[in-house]
Amino acid sequence: MKTISYSRFEKFHVLTLTKESLARPLLEGKNNEFRTTEKGKTFTIWAHDEIPFVYYVPSLGLFGGATINKEEALSNKVYHLMQSLIKDNNLDPSLIYCYLGPALTFSHFPLTHNEASTFVTKGCEAAVKGNNTATFFYDPQMMNLLQLRKIGIPFLNITMETIDTFECEPILYSALRGDKEKNPTIIKLDR
Repeated sequence: MKTISYSRFEKFHVLTLTKESLARPLLEGKNNEFRTTEKGKTFTIWAHDEIPFVYYVPSLGLFGGATINKEEALSNKVYHLMQSLIKDNNLDPSLIYCYLGPALTFSHFPLTHNEASTFVTKGCEAAVKGNNTATFFYDPQMMNLLQLRKIGIPFLNITMETIDTFECEPILYSALRGDKEKNPTIIKLDR
């Protein structure tokens, strides 16, 4: 089995499988947004070009995930998810670990000069790539990273895959390329 793999803790596993490794019987269900403390059960986030987002709080044995598309990144979905998690559980943000999986990268999201300026005035200039010659791009992955940092999650607790689903045709599916299949990100907390 080939994976784009991440595992921060001994008992908590996050794997994004390559398309040639798909074993459908192992990947039942669709859990594109969940929060749980259920140990031993496998959860799968299916995504084309959206960002698979996973979080884990070891002290509570709590984990969850969601897919984040371009518009949701702009509307601060990750920030609101984490703010709710922190408030509901009275958590210190430094105890949360996050994973942002493979997705479309910035080169697929061009911006006009005016749109890029709006990001800068909102303090999100790190989510804009480009130069002063009118070629600008929006980076949803970076936008989510900024939201996680804003809520107080340490940079060392965040893993961000930089693999582009469109550009990596041999290993990942992409809706932008016309693929109907989705990439699975598997999450499991061992018993």
